[in-house]
Amino acid sequence: MAKVAGRLNGSWEESLKRIEKKIYEVTIKVDKVQGKISDVFFIHGGGNVNDLWGNGLRLLKNIIRHNPSSIVIVAPQSYYFKYTSFPALFKKSRQEIYLFCREKYSYKLLNSINLPENVHILLSHDTTLYLSKEDFHTRIGDYDLICLRTDLESKIFQNTRPKITVRDLKFFNKKIVIGDISLLDSFRNFVNLIEGSNKVITDRLHVAILAAILGKETVLLPNSYYKNRGVYEFSLSKYPNVKFVSNPSGCLEEIIRITVLEKLE
Repeated sequence: MAKVAGRLNGSWEESLKRIEKKIYEVTIKVDKVQGKISDVFFIHGGGNVNDLWGNGLRLLKNIIRHNPSSIVIVAPQSYYFKYTSFPALFKKSRQEIYLFCREKYSYKLLNSINLPENVHILLSHDTTLYLSKEDFHTRIGDYDLICLRTDLESKIFQNTRPKITVRDLKFFNKKIVIGDISLLDSFRNFVNLIEGSNKVITDRLHVAILAAILGKETVLLPNSYYKNRGVYEFSLSKYPNVKFVSNPSGCLEEIIRITVLEKLE
């Protein structure tokens, strides 16, 4: 497998400022997705088949509706529904549909609702975890990376949605990089910023997964539902360099303060 990381395109400050698109907010805008009868539809995994983000539900509904004879496979996802009647999506489906869950909470949820016999529920690790450290260029990090989300999935910023600015903070000669690197314009830059870190504190699941694979000291914080906890319990708990904190501090400044004090001890 080819190495997926290369040299950073410019400084990390420049990279974080060049946000041309939000990777996790790309919406499927086509009205009809239709292939040949012999086609197998494979939908990438993630955390978008839920009530928080509608694009995954829309895409799945679209493919099922317009491809009644094609097998549909959804790669490992986290499923969460508070309002959506998920079984209704499959009411008229006739094709074989395979829904992979990446943690046991989603697996239990889908098995607890009345889905038709042509819908199969399976459990598997997040697809990123099938990569290994050898698939990347690795180096010793020289900064701590704090990557926190401020959207609907944030548990830290549930009541307030502050705009997190990108800052290079130096406390006692310690460098801390702050930014939601999941919004970067380039996967290469995303990988490089994690690769160049020493310690990662994040509630972004794929930031934590890649940091875990690269051997970085990783602190995973909870999101607004069980996704992060579930993937930690099912997969990331096997990594000795990863810790899950179920009750994080309520503000970014406190996390920074704790990080600095840990370094001084």
